Amino acid sequence: IMVNSNTWRDYFEYFKSKYNVYVLDFYGHGKSTKFPELELKDLVDQVKDFIKVKKIDKPIVAGVSLGGLVGGILGALYPDDIGGLILISTTDYDHFFDDLVHQLTGMMAGFIEPFFNHITIPFIFEALAQRSYNKAPDILSMSINDPMIYHFQIKGSKKSIFSLMRNHYYDGFTSKFYQKIHSPTLILHGDNDRLISHSNALELKKAIPHSVLEIYDQGSHFLMEEEFEWSSQIIEKFLKKNFS
Repeated sequence: IMVNSNTWRDYFEYFKSKYNVYVLDFYGHGKSTKFPELELKDLVDQVKDFIKVKKIDKPIVAGVSLGGLVGGILGALYPDDIGGLILISTTDYDHFFDDLVHQLTGMMAGFIEPFFNHITIPFIFEALAQRSYNKAPDILSMSINDPMIYHFQIKGSKKSIFSLMRNHYYDGFTSKFYQKIHSPTLILHGDNDRLISHSNALELKKAIPHSVLEIYDQGSHFLMEEEFEWSSQIIEKFLKKNFS
């Protein structure tokens, strides 16, 4: 949450000559539509609708953190429509809501929102970066137009993001639904992830039949950015093995 599709730029360049690659901004993120009321279900529906509009047959859905949570839900709800899953630095649904940090994040969203502006954004992102990266980027030197966070200058972005933080439940969904996934699934996680413990990745592997888990020693939450070479090679091997 709070970043956008620019985090995938290196992967897009790497895989675009070998596969048809689509990079999607969630509602409220990047250049996608901003809504004053946004829920987790809206993001799942957005990806499903995107697949339908683009007429993509059995796509391989990849997502990081929140994107991985959305991808797992999508694969569980529509197992016959999804060809494969790549879930990075994420968790299974039930353990996400058992995590006290995420519960507090939702509770604090209403308190933080009034103080979230072009002056405070860099400081808030700096605090997040220290927990998300091993080698945290210098967020304080970024401008509001930086590719990672430029969308916060777009009208309606803040309301969308904070609405999603308050409404991150998917009514009726539980981790038991993952048993319905029958497509090849790759799970990547760092064992130094300070936002989502790698123990959650172990639970996700247990929940998804025949899934494969790869853990990077001392990898951060943004493993896919900091360890691009390792992540891209693991993903490529997974694609060649299951989809060649």
